[in-house]
Amino acid sequence: MKKLSLILFSLLILFLITNSFAEEKFIKGKATVIDGDTIKIQGKSIRLSGIDAPEMKQLCFRNDVAFNCGLSAKMHLELLIKKDKGKASCRFESLDRYGRILGNCGGLNTAMVADGWAVAYTRYSDEYLPLQKIAKKQMLGLWATKFDYPEDWRRKYK
Repeated sequence: MKKLSLILFSLLILFLITNSFAEEKFIKGKATVIDGDTIKIQGKSIRLSGIDAPEMKQLCFRNDVAFNCGLSAKMHLELLIKKDKGKASCRFESLDRYGRILGNCGGLNTAMVADGWAVAYTRYSDEYLPLQKIAKKQMLGLWATKFDYPEDWRRKYK
């Protein structure tokens, strides 16, 4: 009987620990933009999940003229947050390999792809592919330029 009680108790503890890790959490507050797909709230870095924006030093070309599209993506995210009085609210379940929160932040992820300043990060999610197809067809943001996908650019230059 003691053995059965011990097993049941162990299973209960394991169940509670497993559920606490999968629990959806929220963080909200004044947001600072780090780059086109990363913000900071309450001192914590939040990587916008499922999207990938150009790196801060990444160049794109419009009519054969180079411009810093990483900075443009960052500025676009700043404008989106400014519309919300400088605040953001993110829900998340996990961290990335760099310890950043992987967040879905009140439509910011969606808007960055829909406006063409980030691409769907299909290595991790196909959620934003339909929006990317529309932005590409309408030649919005990056799609009006010649650019390397951010992941490809990192492979080449970092």
